Amino acid sequence: MGRTLAMLPAALSIALAGCGNGIPAAPTPAVHPGWQTPVRLGPTAGSTTLSPTPTIASDAEGRAIAAWVDYAPTVDGGLYGRADVRAARFEPAGQWRAPVLLGDACCGVVYADVVMNLAGDAAVVWSRPSVSFFSPGAGWGPALLPPMPGAEDIGVALAEDGAAVAIWQGDDPAVTGGAWYDRQRLWGARLSREGWGVPQIISASEAPDYQPRALGVDRQGNAMAMWVESGPPSLHHEPAALWTNRFVRASGWGTRERLATLPNVTGWGGTPMTFDMHPDGHVAALWLGPGGLEASVYGAEGWTRPTIVGEARVAYPHVRMLPEGRAIAVWPSYDRGLEAITFEEGRGWSAAEPLDGRPFPLAGYPGADLDLGVDGSGGAVVVWSQDERVRVARFSASGGWERPVTLQNTAAPGHSARIAVSPGGEAFAVWAERLPMYAGDEIWAAVYVPDRR
Repeated sequence: MGRTLAMLPAALSIALAGCGNGIPAAPTPAVHPGWQTPVRLGPTAGSTTLSPTPTIASDAEGRAIAAWVDYAPTVDGGLYGRADVRAARFEPAGQWRAPVLLGDACCGVVYADVVMNLAGDAAVVWSRPSVSFFSPGAGWGPALLPPMPGAEDIGVALAEDGAAVAIWQGDDPAVTGGAWYDRQRLWGARLSREGWGVPQIISASEAPDYQPRALGVDRQGNAMAMWVESGPPSLHHEPAALWTNRFVRASGWGTRERLATLPNVTGWGGTPMTFDMHPDGHVAALWLGPGGLEASVYGAEGWTRPTIVGEARVAYPHVRMLPEGRAIAVWPSYDRGLEAITFEEGRGWSAAEPLDGRPFPLAGYPGADLDLGVDGSGGAVVVWSQDERVRVARFSASGGWERPVTLQNTAAPGHSARIAVSPGGEAFAVWAERLPMYAGDEIWAAVYVPDRR
């Protein structure tokens, strides 16, 4: 078993929350009923964060884990020093624990991501790349390096037994010679805190690029992966396309299946795409096709025929599965503001519903994206940043969407918002706030506690 990183007393986390480089030490009350007062999580003393994208996940008991990257200053005072991956835990008693160091990400780190199952097991993956596991009984394990050289951008989904499935892009050692892009394949493997399973190729095409990618897992430990294969025409001699492959726990990965061609993609970087898998095995996906935003749902009969559900001038769509094969999706439109749709088996996708009617001209820029979480009863919470303010809106099956509100209680520009929602309806938002005079960013979090009267 790996080492356990001891947590400092909760009182220390409260003290850390009040020392904020120009941010008020005593925040004003929360701006909306149910949302607790925002708390500063990082960076740690002596470090900074630089345009970070924090991440957060939650379990069924009201616990959550937030993760981000701190940069320690260089010896000559420069900002770009060692990159440290930090994680902070929220306990059901209502307090954030002090952040812990998971690993040194060396230099040039661009992301850290966290996933969590209903029992409270978690995994944080970062772009060294490395993976560290957490369990409520054993704490944090050591950082696991990838199972093969050259692995890039590992994505992880966590099963209910604490084991995980991972996918990544990397070199095929069976291919020798040629340019680097001739050796690129999409790989997958199981892993746990004890180590990696045997890697398998899940797409052996000659595409130089397999992104964006998404991965989900059901309650039995079976998984589904989705990705875009693309590249410049001189390197990729077939139309760009959206592909899927299914992992069955007893037998491994199957044969890839093409879901849609993407003639609108002619170079690197793929296209906006979102994907989610429910514990019962249903899957929903949205992506930007040549005619607009398209959607498909996977169930007992396989994938449904793709259908257009939104216009073409959108960015960063997000979809989440709900119980009984239902789904909900949101996206920012450049012209129409934030929009949402729902899906029900037998009825299909609803018409797009505007949430606030405010155009989103910066929707395609990093930091202006959004995130969506759902609970166990069909409710949802969306969080996003617009006009440098972090905003949030809640959805219920009976009442629809509530009016959006601003989540921040400081005047600092906010960006890179993320959300996690427990089955019981607790919501955990995390975001970054930009400090004056290019002094970096701070990581803030707020918790929503539902009224169960």
